[in-house]
Amino acid sequence: MNSPMQQPTAPPPRPEYELPPPAEAIARPRPLSMVIAVGLWLGAVVLAAASTVLILLDLQQLHGDLLAQVVQQFPNETAATQQRVANLALAILVGSGGLVVLLQLVCAIAMHARRRLARLVLVALWLLGAVQNVFIAGVVPGPVLAGLVTATGLATMATVAMFLPPSNAWLAGRGAPS
Repeated sequence: MNSPMQQPTAPPPRPEYELPPPAEAIARPRPLSMVIAVGLWLGAVVLAAASTVLILLDLQQLHGDLLAQVVQQFPNETAATQQRVANLALAILVGSGGLVVLLQLVCAIAMHARRRLARLVLVALWLLGAVQNVFIAGVVPGPVLAGLVTATGLATMATVAMFLPPSNAWLAGRGAPS
């Protein structure tokens, strides 16, 4: 104990603990393959959105083409039934196309922000968009079809780029392999 004459001693020095730096401080830069993948996805989204707008601008023509195909394939149905089938087909093709484009944009942005699940969703959306292009190929005009095919090609290249080893490592949080 301290006697009244003795001054208290200084406390012992605190031990030095070295904390690891926060994850943001050691975050590795995006690899080139991921930058290319996101850029290709955004390009595919722009082309697909432009094609969808072109479809919407010429909706009556597309409806007429769909109705002609329905009449040709189902000649024994009533005109009202044929009209309903053409309307439903038009709504499904245009609505699902717009939804796929919107979801691709959201997932490309999420993948850019290092969300791993977005990559898997983009693969499913790429396949869905390619299948939809096959269904719509017979009824859309040439420029729209060219835009959709080019968008699918860009999405295909983006899908390959986002599964390259540097992209895999970056999305897993390990940075790019050396």
